[in-house]
Amino acid sequence: MYIVTMTTTSEWFNKKRSTANEIVTSSIGIAGLITPMIMTASNAKLGVNWTFRVLGLTFFAANLITTVLVKQKLPHVRR
Repeated sequence: MYIVTMTTTSEWFNKKRSTANEIVTSSIGIAGLITPMIMTASNAKLGVNWTFRVLGLTFFAANLITTVLVKQKLPHVRR
């Protein structure tokens, strides 16, 4: 999803393209920082099996939402 989101973001923004790419890149970094903390806390309470089930469903839902919301910009038609 990272590559698709980065390329699609570059298509939609012309003036603030670098800012949009920074937001996408930083959100992936933040997710990489938060995920181990969530896994450690839930592993202690739920166990390994349920931790990975919940984490898998969470990532599935996030990817599903991203798939629905991220659309490729249609090319300009020259007349």
